[in-house]
Order: sequence, then structure tokens, then C-alpha cells
Amino acid sequence: MKTTVLAAVDAKPCPWCGQQPSVWSISGPGRAIACDNEDCMTTDIVTGSTMTRALERWNKLVVEAETERGGSHENHAGSKG
Repeated sequence: MKTTVLAAVDAKPCPWCGQQPSVWSISGPGRAIACDNEDCMTTDIVTGSTMTRALERWNKLVVEAETERGGSHENHAGSKG
């Protein structure tokens, strides 16, 4: 399976570690997006029937995580909890 790292203009960085997420092709035009940083605390994977849908879901996850945590990953660097 080929992995492509998304450009910053496409996807928000991981809210837990700040790394750009990776995208994988799944079933035709379907895509899966996740942070593949081995040191990151998240295991969240989002999928979509198209790249656009997967990006919408990933970016929504990032916004929700930042809202829940009270800010972006920079505010919580080094924090695992």
C-alpha cells in the first residue's frame, strides 16, 4: 500500500504531535488518514469514500481535539495526557 504525506494546505497537522498526517488508498477512490508518528499518542484513523471526504473528517477531528484540549499541539508539547 502506497503512503503519501499530505501537504500542509490539504490537512491540518496532528493535534497531538504536530506532524503532517499520512494518507493511504483504500478501495478505489477511498482514503484513510492518520498520524503515523511512532511517538504520537493517537491511534485515530479516519476514512472517507473520497480524498475530499477523508480530509473533511480528519480536519474536523483535529478541530474537535484542539477544542477539547484547549489549544493546538504547541500548547501541549510533550504532554501525553
